[in-house]
Amino acid sequence: MARKLATEFSKFNNICKHLKQLFKETKQSLREIEDSGYFDNSQLFNVKIPNVDEDFIQNIINQPLGIIILGQNCWAKASVVNELFGQPLLPTFSPGHDNEDECYSWRMVSNVLC
Repeated sequence: MARKLATEFSKFNNICKHLKQLFKETKQSLREIEDSGYFDNSQLFNVKIPNVDEDFIQNIINQPLGIIILGQNCWAKASVVNELFGQPLLPTFSPGHDNEDECYSWRMVSNVLC
C-alpha cells in the first residue's frame, strides 16, 4: 500500500482538477442558457443548481486531501507516516524510551495537495 500512496495522491489530484473544470463549465453553461432568453423563469428554475447544493459541491472540490494517523505513542505514529511515504519524514525513537513526551515536541502538519 505504501508504494501506491503517491499514485493514489496523483489520481486524487487529477480527479479534483477534472471535477473543478466540470463544475466551472456547468455553471457557465447554465448562465448561457439563462442569458439566452429562450426559457421562462419556471423552466430555468428546474435546471438551476440550488445555492445550498452549489456551496456543498464547491466545498467538496476545494477540500484538500487529509490523512489522519492515530496511535498510542509518537513512535508508532511516526513509524506509520515514515513507512507510508517511504522516507524518514518524522523523527523516531525507541518505543521503550523514558519520558518520550519530553524528547520531541509534536505539532500538526498540513500539506495542501490540490
